[in-house]
Amino acid sequence: MSQNKGEAFDFSDFLMDDEFIKGISDRENARDYINDLKINHPDKAEDIELAVKVFYELKNVSKESSNSQRKNLWDKILLKRARERRIQLFRIAASFILLAGLGGSAMYFFTHDQKPAIEKFALSTNPTFDQSQLILSDGQKIIISDYESKVTYSSDGSNVIVNDSTELVQEIKPEIFNQMIVPYGKYNNLQLSDGTKVWVNSGSCLVYPPVFSGKTREVYVQGEAYFEVAEDKTKPFFVKTDQFRVEVTGTRFCIQANEKEELFTALLLEGEVSVTSSQGKLVGSEKVKLNPGQLASLKVDGKNFHVLSVEYPENYIAWKNGYLLFNEEPINEVLKRVSRFYNINIEFRGSSKPLHISGKLDLKDEPERVLKGISTIAKSNLVNENGNFVIY
Repeated sequence: MSQNKGEAFDFSDFLMDDEFIKGISDRENARDYINDLKINHPDKAEDIELAVKVFYELKNVSKESSNSQRKNLWDKILLKRARERRIQLFRIAASFILLAGLGGSAMYFFTHDQKPAIEKFALSTNPTFDQSQLILSDGQKIIISDYESKVTYSSDGSNVIVNDSTELVQEIKPEIFNQMIVPYGKYNNLQLSDGTKVWVNSGSCLVYPPVFSGKTREVYVQGEAYFEVAEDKTKPFFVKTDQFRVEVTGTRFCIQANEKEELFTALLLEGEVSVTSSQGKLVGSEKVKLNPGQLASLKVDGKNFHVLSVEYPENYIAWKNGYLLFNEEPINEVLKRVSRFYNINIEFRGSSKPLHISGKLDLKDEPERVLKGISTIAKSNLVNENGNFVIY
């Protein structure tokens, strides 16, 4: 790698470096080369991994691939990077042309950007999770102070009622979207214009149109949300995330799209859904259809799913009622769920013997009270070390 260690550079620089391309092209020694590169550039480990991933995926797309296939790959690259920081499109395009040899197809990407409007909008936003707020298409921001809230839309999307008291009016135009942003430690409930009910969990954002005017109904989730979709066989419902999408008819299901923990799951409780990786159309991975009680987790390859049946599916959505439920669940998994809800650090230093917990935790309490309950069940002590909680 020709760049000096102190220089500012990103993943596209690696892709444009002859030495880097040669190093990762040697399959037998590629991993050693990559590890050495990370040692020399420890602050660029994520850029290195992304560059490697992009390179190998580009190699899987032949020169005879359709514009649609190349466009899907291009969107995937931009989608991944947009969540981390914005990059000059020209630099990425140059990398793309260099590796794929697609020639004039690069101009196709700039002049035929067919990414759905909801994805463009979601990627253009950078929600902060310091308070509950509803953001309407005209820029109105409604701060919601309650622990939980209920937002209801009229059938034409123009009227919005918050907590059965505050009524708002917004102008409806094509390709406009609203956002529900929920901070850590809270959750909100919406009824969309088609009658679909959505519960948005803590530290999550839902992007959706005030009214579904096209041939499909599409929403975008960052974080976790539970859906009870109103049936409409003429207008399928899609939930999109950074890593996968869910196609539904009329059903109950829960989505997790947690980039921080690299946790991407879909759990079906009732009805029928199909789950597809964002990369699935590129590499030919199958569409996974779930049965009630099945949980699909996206594998680390970002292309395929691991599907398993869960014994207590209702426990996964208990948060929408303001509590967590556990049935003989390992204490470390319990603490993970509490940590995720409140966005706090929790460490268990108790017995090395397997410890399982059953019970109910009220999420309306302060996190310290919740953890005191867990420590009591576990016959342990709780210590708050400057905001970091330790159970021992």
